[in-house]
Amino acid sequence: MAACLSRAGFDLRVADARRAQAENFVQQIGGFAPDSLRELAGGSEVVITMLPTSANVAAVLAEAEDTLLAGLRPGSVVIDMTSGQPAITKALAERVAPPAAP
Repeated sequence: MAACLSRAGFDLRVADARRAQAENFVQQIGGFAPDSLRELAGGSEVVITMLPTSANVAAVLAEAEDTLLAGLRPGSVVIDMTSGQPAITKALAERVAPPAAP
């Protein structure tokens, strides 16, 4: 998926739990591998997750020491493409979404 986005001309910031995997992708396909998830989110208008489980998404989004949520800018969009548990995805969406205006 990321390679297709790169070929379509999108600038990519990539991360992987194994830093060497992200660096290998950047060398072969292109993009940039930031030093942290916070940095990745801070430089992105759209963040796409494609992880093995909902627990993995929860960890990188909001529960680990270095999180995407810590770096998300107002107006950023998070797209979770994980084949996860809908209830967890919905709960995470509520944490990411800005509060509704009164």
